[in-house]
Amino acid sequence: MSFIIPRTIAEMNPRIVPIRNGKKCPSIKQWTETSHRVSDLVDDVNLEFVDDDHDAYGIVIDDHIIVVDVDVHEGGEDGYASLGMIADDGGPDLLSEAKLIVETPSGGLHLYFTKSESLKIKKTCSAYPAIDMLQTGCQVIGPNSRGGAYKIKKDGIPSLIPRYIEDFWGRPAPRLVDYGQNDYANDQYQDSPIDDFNRSGRGFDCLIQELRARGYSVRQSAAMKATFTRPNKTDMSFSISGTIGSLSKNGNLLLRNFSTSDPTFPSEESVTIAHAFGLLTGCDKGGLPKKLRENGFGSSKVNPDSLREIIDAFKSGGKRERRLTGEEIEASFPTIGFDDLVAENNGERREYIIDGLLRSGEVMNVIAAPKMGKSYLVYNLALALSTGGQWMGFKSGRNDLKILIADNELHREELAHRVKAVASAMGIKCNKNLHFTCLRGSDIDVNGLDSKLDEIGGSRFDIIVIDALYRILPAGASENDNAAMTQLYNRLDAIASKCDAAVICVHHTSKGAQSDKSVTDVGAGAGSISRAADTHLVIRPHAEDGHCVIDAVTRSGKSPETVTGVFEYPLWSVSDIKPELKSFEAGRSQVNDKRKMETLENLRMMGEIAKEHSPISCQSLQDRVKLFISSRTTFQKYKKNLVESGEFQEVIIGNVRHLQWVSGTNAEKAPERPQNRS
Repeated sequence: MSFIIPRTIAEMNPRIVPIRNGKKCPSIKQWTETSHRVSDLVDDVNLEFVDDDHDAYGIVIDDHIIVVDVDVHEGGEDGYASLGMIADDGGPDLLSEAKLIVETPSGGLHLYFTKSESLKIKKTCSAYPAIDMLQTGCQVIGPNSRGGAYKIKKDGIPSLIPRYIEDFWGRPAPRLVDYGQNDYANDQYQDSPIDDFNRSGRGFDCLIQELRARGYSVRQSAAMKATFTRPNKTDMSFSISGTIGSLSKNGNLLLRNFSTSDPTFPSEESVTIAHAFGLLTGCDKGGLPKKLRENGFGSSKVNPDSLREIIDAFKSGGKRERRLTGEEIEASFPTIGFDDLVAENNGERREYIIDGLLRSGEVMNVIAAPKMGKSYLVYNLALALSTGGQWMGFKSGRNDLKILIADNELHREELAHRVKAVASAMGIKCNKNLHFTCLRGSDIDVNGLDSKLDEIGGSRFDIIVIDALYRILPAGASENDNAAMTQLYNRLDAIASKCDAAVICVHHTSKGAQSDKSVTDVGAGAGSISRAADTHLVIRPHAEDGHCVIDAVTRSGKSPETVTGVFEYPLWSVSDIKPELKSFEAGRSQVNDKRKMETLENLRMMGEIAKEHSPISCQSLQDRVKLFISSRTTFQKYKKNLVESGEFQEVIIGNVRHLQWVSGTNAEKAPERPQNRS
């Protein structure tokens, strides 16, 4: 039986085994030990087994491969729903992140990922049924098997599976406790306040406020999506205690509690947000409808299908996100008087994370041309400030800054190599305050990053670095679109505020010369990129090769002085050289100065040779200096300058013109600067 092996599979070069007609298991014994790979059995792209009893080939999974097997059981469990539940719980969107996807005849999927060989997670998880994690010791039927019934739906080299999938794969399935309308026997209102609360943004916001009032930490990541941490939580095996915002089958918003130690909610169960509110406020089933009615619920009904549509549109990056009402905006951003404004925080300003440059909750841009060393600048900053050191003359008031670098440009190995080189050059062996998340190939935008920060506890970091900005743009957004960039920076501001951290974005310059631009005009894309940031730091070429000019403007303080920086791999440092931008005029002046110096040096050496061999024929002198004065015209000009200096004179000896040093006449005086004569 012959098969056409897809190019992507051929490039992966996995071990393969034959599978008989209608079977799913390999037809050879001890198939897990096979050493036959695609390259051993395939001629170009054609694979052929000995007999016709085989209609499929199996891919034997190696240690560095993991295949997420998504099943669909008619009338039963749905793997697609489980994928959605993982994303709803703050986990990775595996369907979007997978680069190689194969569809099975039953409508299921095989999502191919790579992984570190040390990563081992169990095959199934009761919380997310109909999904199997296939690893070493398993095999999966390859694409183009069974007459093409196994089809590639997304063709690309497998990407690294998000490491934090482990945090979601060990949880037990929460039991859904349906505290719906029928459980409240005393609810006598036609338009149920229970339904209104369970299906509205107002109910969601009301629950959030009550949770915070009861000592819960709540991080809202999107419209009607949040995670929470129970009061006095010390065990950080899971950084969150539960989630809010999943939808039940009848359209009710749910609170899912994963914790077995929560003081309020049922252990490892899901409840509607109305029941969660009742548990928090101590209302029984009979009293809850009345309390909710008193708070304005029950006057209108929300179509659960519309609610699903709003949330699905938000998750998919669409523009149909629910707009907040004026009441909701005022609740989140209240109007206050002058005295109250001044009295907030006892009149204190936000503390500096980096003295004179960046405060807590602010956003800073770091702008430079590609391949200029801006990422190394960030590594220097992170390693220096997380250990209490100084960076480019700046320091922090604290010596224990916790810094997260979210890198979406480099492979993990390259990032490790770079940071290790910087740490070694700085003499830092271990730094527990510095953390990394590697997102290259993940297709994670600013919304996904926000959700990830919710999961890992972004509030534990003082600085969050995003390297680079252009790779977190939402789908369809352009860095040249002012409105889109304004929304992006609004989201970054929300992240900074929620995490109480400073955010640093690494971005690139536009093409062409940058010296004639003001600091805030440097940077590719829309002008809102610089206007929205609290600090805009730019790195531009210095007039002196090998140096850079570093400028910064700040919103909440006096902008620091311009400095000259030097990048000598892998470290950045400050130079005493006056900061002077490289420009056309500066470059022309530099070239002219260099030429003048070369002219004076060549004239001096020619004079020394003429003096040493005086008198010397002009032809002989020209032959001796031809290595650095090759042009006869230039030689004649230099000879004329030497004569006009008064140290030499031309004499005729035997009908041959010679140059003779004039003894005792300015004999020790160096040749003067040549005169420019036409």
